[in-house]
Amino acid sequence: KRPTTSDLIQNHLPPKVEEEILMETMRTIVKPNTTIFSHLMEKLFSLEPDEHLFHTYNVPEERTKSTLFEVTLRTLVIKKIVKVFKRHGAIPLDPPLFIPKTSLRNVNSVTVMDDTGLLLQLPYDLTLPFAFYIAHLKIKNLRRYSIAKVYRKNPVGGQPREIYECDFDIVCPIEHKFVHVAEVLKVTSQFLNEFTAELGSYLLRLNNHKILDGILQMYNMSKKDRETTRTIIAQNLKINSSSNIRKTKILLSNTGIPEKAVDLLINLFNSNGHLSETLDRLERQNLNNNMIRDGIEELRQIEKYAKAFGILEKIQLDLSLVHNYEYYEDLVFQAVLLKSGNIDDIVAVGGCYGSLVRKFVVGKNEEHNFITAIGVNVALDKIVALILRNPQKLSTTDVFLYSIGPNMLKDRIRLASYLWSLNIKVEYMYEEGSSLEKIINHCKLFGVTWLVIMRHRTYKNGSIRIKNIETKAETTISTKELSQFILQQKLLHTEKGETGKKMDVTALTVDVNVLDNIPVKNKSKIIYDCKLRLSPALKILNSQSVIKVLMVDIPFDIVKEIGYRYNDNLKNNFYEEPKFQKYRDKIIVLLENLQKCFKQFPLIFLYSFKDNDYVLVSKLSRCCLL
Repeated sequence: KRPTTSDLIQNHLPPKVEEEILMETMRTIVKPNTTIFSHLMEKLFSLEPDEHLFHTYNVPEERTKSTLFEVTLRTLVIKKIVKVFKRHGAIPLDPPLFIPKTSLRNVNSVTVMDDTGLLLQLPYDLTLPFAFYIAHLKIKNLRRYSIAKVYRKNPVGGQPREIYECDFDIVCPIEHKFVHVAEVLKVTSQFLNEFTAELGSYLLRLNNHKILDGILQMYNMSKKDRETTRTIIAQNLKINSSSNIRKTKILLSNTGIPEKAVDLLINLFNSNGHLSETLDRLERQNLNNNMIRDGIEELRQIEKYAKAFGILEKIQLDLSLVHNYEYYEDLVFQAVLLKSGNIDDIVAVGGCYGSLVRKFVVGKNEEHNFITAIGVNVALDKIVALILRNPQKLSTTDVFLYSIGPNMLKDRIRLASYLWSLNIKVEYMYEEGSSLEKIINHCKLFGVTWLVIMRHRTYKNGSIRIKNIETKAETTISTKELSQFILQQKLLHTEKGETGKKMDVTALTVDVNVLDNIPVKNKSKIIYDCKLRLSPALKILNSQSVIKVLMVDIPFDIVKEIGYRYNDNLKNNFYEEPKFQKYRDKIIVLLENLQKCFKQFPLIFLYSFKDNDYVLVSKLSRCCLL
């Protein structure tokens, strides 16, 4: 009996023939080269927007929670990191936003479809799009950095989650691979050194995936068992601890992996330590496998170059480090912060991803078999969040100008403009009548070092009060002494921080004009000593233009007084005074040169090579600053 319509509706199992028709229809619709597929795409992309769904695509919650200080702090962190990247010759380069959807298993990646039905993905990280970019443009040599957002799928729908990340990458011939791995480790060490006060100490965990692959190969494990082993290790040993190792051993034993293989792996995981010492222990194991021997030899190459870069003591060989096999073909590393001797946070990951680049090569391009790429991915948002735990540690402003009295906005602007010209970071009160308590709280929140209080009557008489926010110490000084006071305090702090560090003074952009006859054999040494003495002050000023130095054979106490008494009209002939007579002619030459140089330079150093000391004179104030 043929079923009625009512029978079909009540039947929970549709007839097989109708199911086959539905499936065939689906197969036809999803074929990209058919007319019906194009028609389907056209209909989908011509749908009228539903205004009721607009609220699900509001600004992401994490962005609305960002405070002004967090944004300012991120900018400051980026500036410090980029300074390191540029030091290594990297240029800013961002690949296109979208790439075609790949087969790589990033579970939380954000996938979209264009109006032709092509599946695209937003960057899950900054490495994958760059690998795609390298392959398609056939790049063979490049140093780049990128600071951009990456995206994660939002489990509740709406806007994807946004995370800021930062990458440094080197593309190079494969024969230069190991020296560049060591250099990327050096770059990682350098930018973390910029935040030692805020983040504390750190170490670099290094591994070579070839060692694990060699062990799995020794025991003839199937492809499925090898993948299972890697997954268990990667998921459970992100942090190497005794409890995690015990848990990993149990999980590996329950998967049917040979017991001898499990015991060997656990033994190796427990032997992590300094790179050189751990390699020595590993070699004594006499593991009979070519892949393991290759892995050890590659790590020896890294050891050699890391020692040359001066970072060997920071590197720990961690054979339990298994990270992103689909990206990193062999060498992989992590930067981890240490708190009270325990691993606290992973703030950077990286490694060699030449095999990832080769996955995107179009056609038979043998050249890319001889190219590799090495990079480090910095968790920028994590670093900012860690610093935010104690925001006062990272000051974003040196001075805040606060006034008491009517109509003093122009006075605050003029003083701020002068301090800005000396590269002193300044904020000023924009509106009248703010309470002192409110301003002090603002300074504490934003890490301001000094609060300058300008009282109407005393300021007109040339006097201001300056308060150290941290120590609460206060002092009254003249307005002309303000820049001198701040720069001296910054200089003392910088010199203290640079104690014991070697500085490349030959790279300083300084125009030295020697106004006295110096024997040729001594001239280069005297100029070198001059740059060495000036280097902390130059680091503070951070001038984008060349700074002028006038070098004279005059005692420093005389040079200092010249700096304080200099006036560009030269009508005040103080050099005629008896105490200056011995150096009268030299002083006249110095003053004439000062007048000429101020037409080009806003700041001039007067340097006494007799006493290896200096003063700094400003064009704006015509007074000595340091």
